[in-house]
Amino acid sequence: MESSSSPPQTIATQTNQIHSSTTPTQTVSSQISVNAQSAAAAAPNVVAIPVPVVPPLESTYYYVFVRGSIYSDFGSLFGLTQDEITALSTRYNNKVSCVDNGIMIKAPPVDLINSLAQLGYKVVCATGESEITWTLQREG
Repeated sequence: MESSSSPPQTIATQTNQIHSSTTPTQTVSSQISVNAQSAAAAAPNVVAIPVPVVPPLESTYYYVFVRGSIYSDFGSLFGLTQDEITALSTRYNNKVSCVDNGIMIKAPPVDLINSLAQLGYKVVCATGESEITWTLQREG
């Protein structure tokens, strides 16, 4: 048996009941402040915890990435400055080619990491299995 009012009529009636239950002068912010005041009255032992200020870094760190296989005779480097690229290009007799966002040098990745260590970088982590990405850090 069908109801006396159609579904759109029922939805409209329910919507009107919801809108008529709040006063026109009542706003969302006043509802929030009323709710916050009632919550504070219900829990008088609430203590505000100050957020610590993070001190500025005393030094800046620069990161570069070396990607390659330990069985390979070439590696890719990412994040180098132009001066570092020039230094490595000179060291490896211009065996440098461009790749997306970096360079590729015809030298084993271990040699590249050792060369970057001479420029002040140190390995901070590595990830991968057959192809490994080493993250190196230098204090600036």
